[in-house]
Amino acid sequence: MIKEQTMSARIGTRFIIVAVVEMCLVPGCAQSNNDAVLATIKRCEARLDSTLTTFEQKERLEEALTAYREINIDLTRLELKPDHPHYREKQRVQAQCLLRIGNMLRQLDKNEEALAVAQRELEAARASGDTISLARTLMSYGATLITTGEKERGLNLMEESRQLFEQRTSYDFQQGLGWYWILQADLAQAGITSTKPIERIAFVGANIMASSQRILFRFSVN
Repeated sequence: MIKEQTMSARIGTRFIIVAVVEMCLVPGCAQSNNDAVLATIKRCEARLDSTLTTFEQKERLEEALTAYREINIDLTRLELKPDHPHYREKQRVQAQCLLRIGNMLRQLDKNEEALAVAQRELEAARASGDTISLARTLMSYGATLITTGEKERGLNLMEESRQLFEQRTSYDFQQGLGWYWILQADLAQAGITSTKPIERIAFVGANIMASSQRILFRFSVN
């Protein structure tokens, strides 16, 4: 809001520009701006959930991809510096958004595009400082590398993700661990690996496998 006011003021007098800048220095102005930034981030996160249920889970992949890309554009427009109080939160939500974009691209057999997205996703996840975001991204990136032929590197990243998922016992981490083993079973079934951790999948729990987001990664078997 302040940026827009300042840009508009540039067509007027120098006094108006100075007045706008000085107005931003009054107590509470910075907090108000920070609150607006956080509200935008939260709206973007809510749109991610809505897109998942409205499009992705109904196999409307192209529409889901378009919606996720629009959300990513809105997040990118928030040009926050690392010392901004909501910088990490923005990076966390953007990493989640990029993960969804990469997943859609893989399912649509656009693996090279997915690979480019995966690198940006990893940067966002690391910048967020959020362990669960990083673990999910490593698994996503690993899946993308495998689909583009970089099997060993992909499996190594997936192993890193497993180690992070096993650090905690909260639902998100256990759910991530469930996804990891489900993906391992998919890889074995596709003949990409020789491991068949069916017993381990059962151990993780049917409640995890029955999650609405159970199928995050898909491999086409030719």
